[in-house]
Amino acid sequence: MSVQSDLGPSMPPRIRVYQVAYDVERLAHLARELASTGPGGDVRRALAKLEEARGMLADFL
Repeated sequence: MSVQSDLGPSMPPRIRVYQVAYDVERLAHLARELASTGPGGDVRRALAKLEEARGMLADFL
């Protein structure tokens, strides 16, 4: 047995966690802006941005 297998599953690098969190936050902020501008906003584009963020999280987790 190797030392690595004794430690269990490895965690992603801290910088990768930061990058994914930053990108998801950026997309959420954009979705919020799209949904709140003008009468009714651009809900379709806002939902697309949230879906993109969800995909990023699904790929990461």
